[in-house]
Amino acid sequence: MYWITGPYLKSNICFIIRQGVVVKIGVCIKPVPNSDARIAVAGSGDGVDKSVYSKLMLNTYDECAIEAAVQLKEKGIAEEVVLFSVCSLDKGTKGQIVNALAKGADRAIVVENTEFASADCLGISTILAALAKKEEVEILLCGKQSMDGDNAQVPSMLGELLDWATVTVVSSLEAEGSEFTAHKDVGSGSTAVVKGSFPAVFSCDKNLNKPRKPNMKAKMAAKKKTIEQLTLGDLDVAEDAVTNALVSEVNWTLPPERGECKFIDAGNVEGAVSELLSLLKNEAKVL
Repeated sequence: MYWITGPYLKSNICFIIRQGVVVKIGVCIKPVPNSDARIAVAGSGDGVDKSVYSKLMLNTYDECAIEAAVQLKEKGIAEEVVLFSVCSLDKGTKGQIVNALAKGADRAIVVENTEFASADCLGISTILAALAKKEEVEILLCGKQSMDGDNAQVPSMLGELLDWATVTVVSSLEAEGSEFTAHKDVGSGSTAVVKGSFPAVFSCDKNLNKPRKPNMKAKMAAKKKTIEQLTLGDLDVAEDAVTNALVSEVNWTLPPERGECKFIDAGNVEGAVSELLSLLKNEAKVL
């Protein structure tokens, strides 16, 4: 660790340079339907009505991943932050990727999913892993899950495909050179401390940080940043490795409407208990 001072620096400012490897960070992002969108099942029953995707937002957990990456860059751990996304690059999704760039990422790479929109989590992970290898990133950050699919599978799959150290649902992340220390909630108020070295995959929880809100200057600058479009061929990924989904969605239905609430007169305790047991057995059929 070196301290740099000099006559041209203000008296209350100094710079810290950590001796070690400076890495490139990849951040996986996904535009998702607005959180206030009303979900409807498509008439075919094989998914949600596509109209829900008419108004998009950046996946909330992914925003925390971007913020973590930008903070690591600001601390001198990384030299570049690259966004990875698998989506159709239309006006709505492009707008969200530009918003993500405005938060401090340097550029973005999009693999259009027009030909494999039904790919499962493993197919998407295969593409993202190929992007990580192509870009030679050493840190890969993801949101802990997407707000539309809620699968929370991609981060762990990426770690397995890349054979990298993987820490999921991270609530704190520190790095020093090529070493990291991550904290994750393991339930019941307990926290696990994980130490390791890069390359590594992290999935980020909401309490990891507070994502920054870009100002107008950052938003205007983001429009000039590069958004590169690639195909499966550019990544040397076989089409059947993505299109041959191991998991498919067969039928979607809305949950049944709740039945009428019945009230039992508790004036006669024995009668009330008898009536309750009868209802649970004969109507609710839970006994």
